[in-house]
Amino acid sequence: MRTLFIIALCCFSIATFAQKNDIPTQLIAADGRVFSMEELNDKVVIINYWFMACGPCLREVPDLKAVSDEFKDNDKLIFIAITPYDDAEQLSFFKRKKNFGYHLVPKGTVWPKIHDISIYPTNMVVKNGNIVYRSNGYNKDIKEELIAEIKGALSN
Repeated sequence: MRTLFIIALCCFSIATFAQKNDIPTQLIAADGRVFSMEELNDKVVIINYWFMACGPCLREVPDLKAVSDEFKDNDKLIFIAITPYDDAEQLSFFKRKKNFGYHLVPKGTVWPKIHDISIYPTNMVVKNGNIVYRSNGYNKDIKEELIAEIKGALSN
């Protein structure tokens, strides 16, 4: 009986470990658009970690919009903004008021934890699953830096 209990405990521990360490296979935007990891790995992905009550995050929005506008016709790029706090309804309202230019991903995703986000805003350029650029906190030069990093990622 004791052996059976130990085996059951080990199986439960392994299952719990697997659940905690699962990396999602997709990302779902507030508008319902689903991005598979395969699709994201085939593109240069620009990720902005932010939330609506973050003053520095909102201060960056016009610059981030300008960057997405500059590359809007490039199908090798995907612009995604992930929030840990705001739900889909809040994001839909925000997008109607301030056309962000990014696909907005509501709270509930594990991505901020996977990328070890502790400072907002955080911006990244990801190519082939690798982070090639990261900026933590408000950056007055984010527009110029992102444009340069995106051009570099597209040319390699």
